[in-house]
Amino acid sequence: MDLKSITKLIKSNSWDIIDSWQKSVLNDAQIDTSHSLSSYDLIDGMPVVLLAVAQSIAKPIEQELSKQGVFGGRIHSQAKVRLNQGYSLTEIFREYIWLREKLLESLKSNDVISDEQFILYTRINRTIDEQLLATVQSYSEHYTEHLKKLATTDYLTGLNSRGAFFKQLDSELTRAKRYSHPLSLMILDLDKFKAFNDRFGHLAGDEFLKTFSNFLLRQGRENDFSARLGGDEFTVILPETNINQAMEVAQRFRRNFLKSKILQQTISNIGVSIGIAINDNMNATELYETADMLLLKAKKAGQNKIFSTGQNKAA
Repeated sequence: MDLKSITKLIKSNSWDIIDSWQKSVLNDAQIDTSHSLSSYDLIDGMPVVLLAVAQSIAKPIEQELSKQGVFGGRIHSQAKVRLNQGYSLTEIFREYIWLREKLLESLKSNDVISDEQFILYTRINRTIDEQLLATVQSYSEHYTEHLKKLATTDYLTGLNSRGAFFKQLDSELTRAKRYSHPLSLMILDLDKFKAFNDRFGHLAGDEFLKTFSNFLLRQGRENDFSARLGGDEFTVILPETNINQAMEVAQRFRRNFLKSKILQQTISNIGVSIGIAINDNMNATELYETADMLLLKAKKAGQNKIFSTGQNKAA
């Protein structure tokens, strides 16, 4: 059979191929999502993907398959619809594997290819496809994890992000309430950091923030949760910690920070102010706002001050 006749054959059998294809997709345990063909999938009443295959057999259609081409543009739109419908990249890939197999079955049943050729093509394709699919899955998992990390990690310091902090605070408050255990929140703000930034530049400021963040992590206890709220403001969730214990943690941190090498290596008088709030049947927002208010009191009292729940003056 000549190529033009094969093109006509595929077009005339397109809906039989599509029906068989969709049944296979529905029965594929590795595809959780399935939707019927929409207007995005059709050109002149024929499925875009099959029309493209049929016409490519008769003549090359590279230009039409480009993003600006008649097929390429529709395929890009179709892919966006699939993603919005909840398909993963792996599921979309498996859809195309099934389509190719059903197309080969149609060619075999119409004596375009022999049984031996069908077996040869499907075995070669399946072996290559499964290897390619494994690669796609690996890349997809990697970038999914990468995006999750970006969503929960501060881009500059590597500490937990502001969003991750509020999620963790909600979780810790729920646990503290369930077991009637104390929980304290510490918010820290660098004193005179703006002057340092203005004098030495933002690159030096960024390096100091990264060094300070590493110091904050090293000073923390095993179950403490440190995060950067933004700018030069940081926070530490202190589980299983009453207000007196939290004050001891803050004082030890301040003492170690003021005599640390990171300050000795800078020609500056950067300090740290700290506000500490104890959980008293508050939600995450209320506890954060209370600690932030106490931080403002500490900063108003002067450099390197600590203000906590129940205090009348800064320590």
